[in-house]
Amino acid sequence: MMLIRPATQADVPAIASIHVDSWRATYHGMVPDAVLDELSYAEHEDRWQLRVQEDAASITLVAEGDDGAILGFVIGGKERTGDPIYDAELYAIYLDPTRLRHGMGTQLTRGLARALHARGFHSLLVWVLAANPARHFYVALGAQYVREATITIGGVELPEYAYGWPTLDTLAA
Repeated sequence: MMLIRPATQADVPAIASIHVDSWRATYHGMVPDAVLDELSYAEHEDRWQLRVQEDAASITLVAEGDDGAILGFVIGGKERTGDPIYDAELYAIYLDPTRLRHGMGTQLTRGLARALHARGFHSLLVWVLAANPARHFYVALGAQYVREATITIGGVELPEYAYGWPTLDTLAA
């Protein structure tokens, strides 16, 4: 059993650790090794201290295990590019790489959809590297391919895909 709940400042070290570990596990071979080698737990903790605040414009949820350990997180909020159809965006979702395939990603995504819907958002967009096999997770949850763009990471241009849910109703249910 796991609990999906809003993140607190006490969760920041675990969130930062999962963020770094997940990037290293997921993006090895997709992004330059130098980028992954330079990731720092301390720097990520500093960044997450600012993101996990009561009055933050974004919503950060964590998955907490029975033992109180943080197993994953999701963050989302207002769509950042001014898309005319999608008003909310799932900015990031990362799970403890050793605890995958237990429904945690689905629960976090649905929890974010409910929280966004409660704040008055109606649709959701997510960007994912084209080479990331986890992008099929969004399709399995009902997202539709929207468009492609290019992102630069470590001086390398990489294709990324946007997937969207034109309505949060089904995802939030």
